[in-house]
Amino acid sequence: MKKLLYSLTMGLALAGLTVACTTTDLKQTAGDVLVATGNDSDENRQIVSASGKVLGSVSPSSPKEERSLGGTIALNSFTTQGSLHPDQDVQEYVNLVGRAIGRRSSRPDLAWRFAVVDREDINAWAAPGGYIFITSGALQVMESESELAGVLAHEITHVTEGHMMKALKRFQFLEGTLEGAQTATDEDLSQLNQAVNEANEMLFVRGLGQNNEFEADTLGVELATAAGYDPRGLGTFLRRIGGSNEPGGWLNSTHPTTTARLQRIDAALAQNGLTEYEGAVQSERFERVVGSALK
Repeated sequence: MKKLLYSLTMGLALAGLTVACTTTDLKQTAGDVLVATGNDSDENRQIVSASGKVLGSVSPSSPKEERSLGGTIALNSFTTQGSLHPDQDVQEYVNLVGRAIGRRSSRPDLAWRFAVVDREDINAWAAPGGYIFITSGALQVMESESELAGVLAHEITHVTEGHMMKALKRFQFLEGTLEGAQTATDEDLSQLNQAVNEANEMLFVRGLGQNNEFEADTLGVELATAAGYDPRGLGTFLRRIGGSNEPGGWLNSTHPTTTARLQRIDAALAQNGLTEYEGAVQSERFERVVGSALK
């Protein structure tokens, strides 16, 4: 398996990647994010302070502040949605594919982090700052790396286009909530937690808005193609799961209908001259890494 992951690292040839994300790295994604140990109150308060400023303005003034906010939201969603899938090879593989795509995005220098969550439902989501999550249930129904690339590119686009920040600004429920969080007292920590819970409710239950989902589909397809993948990967995946409308999943009421999404994707492919383009599908490589572990 390690030889296969080395071959993948070299074979992607889409960006100079390394097999960089261990389970420990992922769990540390809050110092970065997941200051899940929570024992360093000074560090926590620094993160809360930065997050409070971002939540108060809803428009991050720096990538560091955006990452602080995203990290707080990612930690909250991660702890409520499930645990990391234990297969290290799958975690590394998803990170390799995701980072290759992220480096072809409009924000190539963002420290993209990807995590496979051990859940049976078909879902994927993103938080500001480059935190992307996908469930093992979604991977189980995929049949190729191009499908994985299509879904990850969709979520990456949510980040690069600022969909979550725009949604927060649109609802404005955080306005004034964290005025005191910049001083980061113990009371403010509780206040931040309440606000982030509301943010997760809005971002992952109420949804980001159908226009944003359409944009993430069409721009995500272009991004996956730019990274060398077959542009039909996302559409193939959507067609396969078209009847899976389980609550909270990737096709729930917060997204447009599958038919409408596929129509937009097909139109974008035609408009960009990609209808006949044949990029990498990598069904066999996907099956060797993911199929052997999850199916």
